[in-house]
Amino acid sequence: ISDAITGYLKILTYGTYDYFNIGIDKPEITIRDLAKTYQSAAKEVFGNEISVSYQTHEDEEYLTDNPNRRCPVIDKARAKLGYNPTIYVEEGIVRFLNFLKESGGEL
Repeated sequence: ISDAITGYLKILTYGTYDYFNIGIDKPEITIRDLAKTYQSAAKEVFGNEISVSYQTHEDEEYLTDNPNRRCPVIDKARAKLGYNPTIYVEEGIVRFLNFLKESGGEL
């Protein structure tokens, strides 16, 4: 979240109307890996063992045209804005879960 906010602020102060992709381009991970990362971080932060289940939609046509990859190309933001994300997914998830914990949230 902190990298995204930094990117958005850089866009707002850029001074010229333009469009940019904001995100992190490495490492590209699957949704399965993202779920496993949340699972591991939940154990670390909350001490909870959470399970992940995988299901298929009943409608066979659901998400047929869905792209297989969604990695943002942030070269333009790097070049024009000096945008350089530094918080990787694993660290960001742990930070987010710690925020939830400190706010009284549960998993």
